[in-house]
Amino acid sequence: MRNRVGLRILCLIAFLGAVTPGFSASFFSFSGNFTQDDEHAVFTFTLGAPGTVALQSWSYAGGVDPLANIVSAGGFGPVLSLFDSGGDLINFDRGGTVGGLPPNDCGTGGRGVDVVSGQCLDAYLQISLGFAGVYTVVLTEQDNTPNGPTLADGFALDGTGNFTGGPFIDAGGFQRNSFYHFTVGPVDSAQPEGIPEPGTAALALGALILGGVTARKRLWSSRVRRKSI
Repeated sequence: MRNRVGLRILCLIAFLGAVTPGFSASFFSFSGNFTQDDEHAVFTFTLGAPGTVALQSWSYAGGVDPLANIVSAGGFGPVLSLFDSGGDLINFDRGGTVGGLPPNDCGTGGRGVDVVSGQCLDAYLQISLGFAGVYTVVLTEQDNTPNGPTLADGFALDGTGNFTGGPFIDAGGFQRNSFYHFTVGPVDSAQPEGIPEPGTAALALGALILGGVTARKRLWSSRVRRKSI
């Protein structure tokens, strides 16, 4: 019994070593594919202290991200929406444009112009965050922007399927593909939704250790009772 409890604790410690970053501020990258226009990709990141964080997509026009990943152009036009730990919307961005149309912020953060469409529809947010904690990033497709001031309000085109008529046709009518790639940093950790934050993982470890101690106490008590009989 004692060996089994110890083995469980060692397994969880090994798991934590695999998923828990060392709390050294860095950039993180995420890639994936949608199957239709109204999908979401949800991520969380941990900020150990107040600071300025940059979120940027690279898959529309392509480029080299802060981690030196070479990203191919051709992906759909993304939206990046940032929420605080309470689910309140901080800000969102759905990409720049060219030809004098607002926001016309091509080049911001290295955001490039796609050679096929002539547009710079990658999303870019650089925000000074005044509180340490866990933040949520939601990546959606162009025009599927937040409905309201909270994450619970959802997004404008949720449930509409392939709202571009494609899927993956951009605002200029160009056929794009299902790929997305974005980076966030400098932050202490970042992961897709559903992976435990370091604090949550630590609580899980504590619970398992406590369970092991309780099991040992029960085993010891049963041995004492047998000896007394």
